[in-house]
Formats: sequence, structure tokens, C-alpha cells
Amino acid sequence: MVQDERGGQIERFVNDRLTQALQDVQRETSESKLANSAQVEGVHHRLEMLATKVDDELAKIMAHVQQLVEAKFVAYQNQMGLGQETDQLVQQQVEAASEGVKAAIQISLEKDIHRACEAIRQALLQSVSRAEEPLRESACALACEITSSTEAHMQKALTNTQSDLHLQIERQADATAALRDQVRKQGVRIRSNAVCTTMPSSKLP
Repeated sequence: MVQDERGGQIERFVNDRLTQALQDVQRETSESKLANSAQVEGVHHRLEMLATKVDDELAKIMAHVQQLVEAKFVAYQNQMGLGQETDQLVQQQVEAASEGVKAAIQISLEKDIHRACEAIRQALLQSVSRAEEPLRESACALACEITSSTEAHMQKALTNTQSDLHLQIERQADATAALRDQVRKQGVRIRSNAVCTTMPSSKLP
């Protein structure tokens, strides 16, 4: 009965510690995920701002190129007396060249952004890995602590059980010795009574 009660106490202790360990790991993991999620959202926000800025700068570049071309073309037109058809042809070529320049700049920027995103992703993965490593170490340390504590409790329970067993054996031995002594004394009394009964009666003078 005592051993069953101690076994139940040990089982409850282990279950409580494991539950607490699981809750701690889940809480730390949740906090790490929230921090990483906030970091990712910040990265997306910065990328959106960068894309907006790139579009604005491209628009400014195209407008500036257009102004330079138009100013140069007006100078050539006045100098060489170019007609309306030539004006339209030059304008089309300028627009085509502008689109080509814009596309080339966008491709170059997209490559740069892709490399930047990849670098950020790798940094996030390393950050998550570094954040998870203490969790693994903490869980491992806690598991070792629970194991050691459980072994200590089991050893203590085993020692107490052995002590109780030795005490019961000693009590049983004492009771057996007392019973043997009583049996011995009872045997002595029986033999004494038997001797007294078989002795001849004294003769009268």
C-alpha cells in the first residue's frame, strides 16, 4: 500500500514537470514566432517602400530623359529645319529607347532586390535557428533535470520501501522468537505436569 502510494506520487510529479516543460517550450516558441513574424512584416514593409521609391525614381529618370531629348530635338529641329514627320519618328524612337532603359533598370533592380531578399531570408533562418537552439538546449536540460529528479525520487522510494521491509522482517523475527519462547515455556510446563502426575503417592507410616 505504501509503495503504491509512493509510485502514484512519483507519477504525478513526473506528469506535472513534463506538462510544465511542454508549456514553457510552447510559450518560448510562440514568443520566438511572434518576434520573427514581426521581423518578417518589417522586411515586407521595407521592401514595399523600396519598390515605391524605385518606381518614383524611374519616373523621374524617364521624365528627365524626355526633357533632355525634347530640348535637344528642338535645337536640332530649329537648326536643320526638320519637319513634323521627322519629329514623330524621333519621338517614337525616344519612347522606345526610354522603355528599353526603364526595362533594363527594372531588371537590374529586381536582381538586386532578389539578392537582398535572399540575404534577408538567410538572416531570418539563422535568427530562427539561433532562437530555437536555446529552446532545444532548455528542453534537453529540463528533461535531464526531470530524469535525475525522478531517479532520485525512485531511489528514495526504493530505500524507504527496503527500510519498511527490513523493519517488518525484524518485527516478524521478534514475533517468531517470542512465539518460540512461549512454545518452549508451554512445553516445559506440560512436561513438568506430566512428571508430577506419574510420580507414586507417598505411603502412610
